[in-house]
Amino acid sequence: MDIVFALGKCIENPPLVAIYTDIMRAAQEMHYTSVSIEVLPGNGSELLSALRANSPANRPFLFVDENLGVPQKILYHAYMTCIPVFKQLRMLFLQERRSIFNAQPPPKWIEELRHVTAVVLLANPAHQTALNIRRSLVQISVLQAELELKIAEALLNVRECSKQTIWWRYRRWLLRSIYSPALQTSPEFMVHDSGLNSSSIEEDSIENIVIPPEAIRHELEVVARACEIYPRNYHAWIHRYHCLKAVDTLSQCSSRGETYVQLIFDEWQAVQTWIERHVSDYTAVQYIFRAHAVLRKHNPRLREHYNTDPMSSHSSFSLESAATYRHSMDLLNAYPGHETLWLYARNAVTDGDDTVTAKADVISYARDSLQKHSTTNTPRSACDDEVFRNACRTLAWFIRQVSASNVT
Repeated sequence: MDIVFALGKCIENPPLVAIYTDIMRAAQEMHYTSVSIEVLPGNGSELLSALRANSPANRPFLFVDENLGVPQKILYHAYMTCIPVFKQLRMLFLQERRSIFNAQPPPKWIEELRHVTAVVLLANPAHQTALNIRRSLVQISVLQAELELKIAEALLNVRECSKQTIWWRYRRWLLRSIYSPALQTSPEFMVHDSGLNSSSIEEDSIENIVIPPEAIRHELEVVARACEIYPRNYHAWIHRYHCLKAVDTLSQCSSRGETYVQLIFDEWQAVQTWIERHVSDYTAVQYIFRAHAVLRKHNPRLREHYNTDPMSSHSSFSLESAATYRHSMDLLNAYPGHETLWLYARNAVTDGDDTVTAKADVISYARDSLQKHSTTNTPRSACDDEVFRNACRTLAWFIRQVSASNVT
């Protein structure tokens, strides 16, 4: 609720300042630190008048069911007010940083800097300098990393924020600040011959920390919401892949290895469902093959754990590469006008074990699509034309593949 308080302070009206101070105090008492945030168009008057659930005391903000709506006009007014203040406080912070680290309690202007950076980042999520200040405030324990992670989650519900790579990198940095390094000897993490060492881990990675399965699942939920808000969110999928790699490492080294393996399987199924609902999301298609590659490494462990029960959803049959290929072809048959699904089928062919049969099936499907397109006498729709183009591209791709293999 830093943002509510800071916005209130930026409005040059003393009575309103008192109101927003009360909102912040009430919100803190009710643990509303992790509310979702949305920027409302204009001054938000239409929504404010339509929703009776919003308390008059919250105006001009919309605060309903733990969701905060900030009118765009008020936000930009607050932003212009905050920028000069932020510049002054930043210079002061850089000069006094060492003394602040040992100060108990910290100076009052530090609180103002905390609120100002919250407003600046809501209005301009790409403001790297403001985010770096908040990172420094975490390092000197003015901000708690756990609460900052919740604030970051709330801001990632804002479209402009969810597509900024700096926020996803910041989120991974917060995770590294909260959870202990995996290379330490502890009952929760038993390092075997996993090949894990500090030099092989990227600086931006979360592979080398012990993240509980519940926290990983929550991270995946955060990514899913961000991808719904901003479709084909490349940076969110990158964060999801970082989580997947972390789970892969923990599944091999942690004492809770079976739980992490189960999480990998659930993730693979979740992405299949995502592709079914977002048939144009090629980033998800790329990700599912990475998830499947990780899953195949743990196939023997899943077979042993579930005793290869043929009635189980975890049976070895569902874990083979053919499952991904069948899934791609089922979707292609249902939605042949989407180029993403043709690319999905092509990738599934090369990823599978029985590539000869799979290639023959895709080639046959592409030829049938071309024949159907050329023999029909009815007027063709835009979807039919798209199917024709994708079938031609697929056949041309297979021809190039054959030519390349003959050369080698």
